[in-house]
Amino acid sequence: AARLTAHYGDMAGPLRREAAALMEIAPEGALIPLPQGGFEVAPAWKTHARLIASAFDAYLGHRIERHSAAL
Repeated sequence: AARLTAHYGDMAGPLRREAAALMEIAPEGALIPLPQGGFEVAPAWKTHARLIASAFDAYLGHRIERHSAAL
């Protein structure tokens, strides 16, 4: 958490909340929690990394109509 705050400043809180929300809704085994906080994408789910990363894209927001959708 300290590294995230040092790197992202005020955005660390929203990033942590988004990561926690993803951990709650992700299929079992898709995201591996890390001891220092956050998660890693499981090897079998690496093909979905773009979709997972889109949750953190400030420019994407939730306006799908302007962006291509990841499968």
